[in-house]
Amino acid sequence: MAAAIIGLVILTAFGVRRCPRLEESPPVAVEPEPPVIPPIEFGPPTPQTRLLETNAPGVYMATASGRWESAMYGSVRTVQSGRAIVPSFHEGVDIAPTARGRDGRALDDIVAAAEGTVGYVNRTAGNSDYGLYVVLLHRDPLGPLYTLYAHLDEIEPGLHAGRPIARGARLGRMGRTPTKVIPVERSHLHFEVGVMLNSDFRSWFLSKRLTPDHGQFNGWNLAGLPPLAPYVAQAEGRAFRLQDWIEGEAPAFEVVVRVLRRPRFFDMYPGLWRGEPHHGGPVVIAATEGGVPLGGWNANSDEVARLGTQPAIVLRADAERLGRNGRRLVVRDNGNWRIGTSGRQWLEILIWPSRL
Repeated sequence: MAAAIIGLVILTAFGVRRCPRLEESPPVAVEPEPPVIPPIEFGPPTPQTRLLETNAPGVYMATASGRWESAMYGSVRTVQSGRAIVPSFHEGVDIAPTARGRDGRALDDIVAAAEGTVGYVNRTAGNSDYGLYVVLLHRDPLGPLYTLYAHLDEIEPGLHAGRPIARGARLGRMGRTPTKVIPVERSHLHFEVGVMLNSDFRSWFLSKRLTPDHGQFNGWNLAGLPPLAPYVAQAEGRAFRLQDWIEGEAPAFEVVVRVLRRPRFFDMYPGLWRGEPHHGGPVVIAATEGGVPLGGWNANSDEVARLGTQPAIVLRADAERLGRNGRRLVVRDNGNWRIGTSGRQWLEILIWPSRL
């Protein structure tokens, strides 16, 4: 018995010496799984449930022309430019009211089309062509997506930036602000879905000494894609994903531009940067006719040679994709494509803090 006890003591002593303590073992690094971001589920932003009946009477609100197409997305309108009448680009759709009061005023509640966060609330009707408007931010797997609700008659009290919002939550009431532009009989909701061009837009805006300041949610920083695209996808039994939509779009034009850094757009939407990391030289940016960037990459030697000493040039443009070219981001002179006046501003915003 005594021998057994002595043996146990000896084994225990040797065990203590030979077996490392648990806390001395180096921890095993485990990479956390990236969070899975589900696709955004969209509902109608007004009581109107027939959004895909685009030419049905009473669904959309046409301009004074009376043409139903003028309420839709794209180069569907015209404006006076000097003595000429030229195409104009409409970045949203204009949804007509389903109910009116005796005075003709729209009564429809405006609600969040999808779950998200309040990005911006503008409660001063006269400081924007949008009138009273609300911007919501939504998490798409590719990056942030915004929805915009404009020309409201009133905004829900207590709505403020940073507030989580559920799909279907009330944002306000349909209206016609600013009233000098929209007569009561053409009250409607201007509805947009899109991406932001630059996360530091406000510093570009302030560098120009411009007012009023809407922060990141000035319309110049918002590039709208066809707002009915999510509803078409869902009607076909598909979840809407921004990546899928972009992969289905052919570029309307491509530009090559000198930059100090990779444009911040590709920090927000990293999946749209192609190839090697930015090497510090010029980059190529492909975009839709409406100015939604579809991709960016380092310019190759031939493209850099074509750029020469210029800050930016149009590499190529697709006249068919541009159509009526209402935004005129790129224009054709004597058979050659160049960056237009509005295109220069679009590109300045996109590449800031780099400058043209």
